[in-house]
Amino acid sequence: WNDVYDGFFETSLSGCDEVGAFIERYNDEPVTLNVRRILSDSSVSDWSEYFTGDRGILTLGGQIKDDCPGGNPSACEGVWDLIENSISVVKEIINLHGLLECLPEPGWAHCRMISDPSIKILGTAATSQSAMENVKHVYIEMIRLLRPEYPASKLDGYIVYLTNDEPWSELADLPPVGTMMGFEADGTPRGDELRGGAGMNYLWITEMMICKEGVATRNQAYEEGRRSSRDNEYREFDEVVHEFGHTIDFRFGLRERILSFYAGGWNPVEQFPWNIQYWFGTPEGVLSPPELLFMEELFSERLSFTCENYDSNTVTSNQNKN
Repeated sequence: WNDVYDGFFETSLSGCDEVGAFIERYNDEPVTLNVRRILSDSSVSDWSEYFTGDRGILTLGGQIKDDCPGGNPSACEGVWDLIENSISVVKEIINLHGLLECLPEPGWAHCRMISDPSIKILGTAATSQSAMENVKHVYIEMIRLLRPEYPASKLDGYIVYLTNDEPWSELADLPPVGTMMGFEADGTPRGDELRGGAGMNYLWITEMMICKEGVATRNQAYEEGRRSSRDNEYREFDEVVHEFGHTIDFRFGLRERILSFYAGGWNPVEQFPWNIQYWFGTPEGVLSPPELLFMEELFSERLSFTCENYDSNTVTSNQNKN
């Protein structure tokens, strides 16, 4: 037991301290909800009690080392059961911690990682697991199809923020999306109308525009007289692909090329991601011969993302779409 106890100090205690620091930092966040439930069920107020409290691993471990004959836990009546209970709960919490694919930022509840390149996808508490998984899948596929001349490593460190149908009052103070849209000249929050955007370091998309008809916040604004018409358009992964098209523009330094290529068009900066949408069939659209060549320069093949399995956390990819 002495070797086990001393070994715990040398190899494991620092890791346990890191878990405790994580729980403390995210104590009020959704990501630690299950941890807080475990603490409550075991009548423990915080993580440190599992180590230094009356039933703590360090407290009881030291007692075994000092007071139990021969350092044998079974020689001290009741102590072994107590320390076993604390150890089992600590292991359960550590396992929960280990299951986290990545850590969400404050205010965000869900997190997914694309490992190569390193891209973090964060979702609010209102976003579904289905949306998180589908967005991850779409971006993995788009990145996989980039030609070698457009190395995926240029996307390292990018962050995707995914919200749902929260009222703008819930998002206005949530960084970074709260500062992304701003207000109209009359003071109306632009977040009612614009639910997404992209820049050099991150993009924002909404589940309201994933495999749904209409945009709830826009239609609510219409009902309240703050919008001239309803939005009843059906979308699949239109916005998901569109905003990542802007990301490709930013990260691969394509702006001058885009302005030249689409010169005279209705909006060169927007035409480029729309062409990428047509390439991936969301929505269906016609590419001119020069546009088709541009897309073929970027991507090695075509896919069509559909909503057939959206509810089951998968996206169907139909390859070699004509």
